[in-house]
Amino acid sequence: MSLWDNPQGTGTNESDQNVIEIDSDGDLTLIVGRTKTRFLVCSKALSRSAAFWKCCLYGKFKEAKPAHGLEWVVELPEDNPSGLGCVLLLVHGLGHNLPKINLELAFKITVITNKYDMTRFLWAVAASWLETLKPHLPDEGSDDTIVPQVQWLWVTKELGDAQEHSETLLDLSQMVSTTSDSKAHVLLRPHSPDDKATLTRDTLRCYDAERNVMLAVVDKSYSSNYQRH
Repeated sequence: MSLWDNPQGTGTNESDQNVIEIDSDGDLTLIVGRTKTRFLVCSKALSRSAAFWKCCLYGKFKEAKPAHGLEWVVELPEDNPSGLGCVLLLVHGLGHNLPKINLELAFKITVITNKYDMTRFLWAVAASWLETLKPHLPDEGSDDTIVPQVQWLWVTKELGDAQEHSETLLDLSQMVSTTSDSKAHVLLRPHSPDDKATLTRDTLRCYDAERNVMLAVVDKSYSSNYQRH
């Protein structure tokens, strides 16, 4: 079963769900996201990938291997299955099995690698992603969202492209609106400064677990700069 054929899973009866076999000889099942997507992985490969996993899986935590031959299952309800699935392929030396990467998927992947301090696994693909994934700027008055630019801002930061990150920050600075409470917001679309469609938790509710990361980028990058003006 391919994760990208059915990235959402069923989210119903876990025992009836197909398992995505990252390692067919794996000894650990990860249950990921609200959809409860299941991955079979090698615990040793995962533990070698980052200090977090070594401590989590082989330390004195509830996620450690159970005794008496019970099934080893770790739940990661806050993680995105598609993003984590790609990271697991890289960890297991299966980068050649990665799906075609678009900006949204690159964003999800870098959210995961940032969270678990695993960005080093992206160095081999960073150059090609930075070369091909840059989104176009939406035209003023169009219905295009600037969410891709915010995602790109995050991806360029994570992949270490300081110049592209700065240029994107400058582009987005033209879409900042200061509200009556002196808080800076990024307009969701490049409309007039009094446009009410701002990048808030409500307008980002469809972005699920990623919204807090995006808002953190916005808050850090803009609020300190524009409250002074």
